[in-house]
Amino acid sequence: MKATVLDTVTGKRIVKDGIRSFEWACNNWSCDCNRQLLFGIDEGDGICIGGKRFLVVSAEMNDSEDDDYTLEELNSEYPVELLIAHGIVPLKGRT
Repeated sequence: MKATVLDTVTGKRIVKDGIRSFEWACNNWSCDCNRQLLFGIDEGDGICIGGKRFLVVSAEMNDSEDDDYTLEELNSEYPVELLIAHGIVPLKGRT
């Protein structure tokens, strides 16, 4: 999968290709622990820092063996308010 990741604090975007969609949605790349490394940040000292800052804002499934996920699924560890603020999920129908 080719993913564009947004640092919601600085506005910087990084494109990363070659990591399977499952990793972004459910595994090692599903929270800030690894996503932060794309931006040269390494916080957490081996403790999961959760999903607070780095969102997948674009995803291109470019491998036929990759699973298809929505942007909401690729960012399921992140607060819905952050997803709404960055257009990942619509405000309509949310409480």
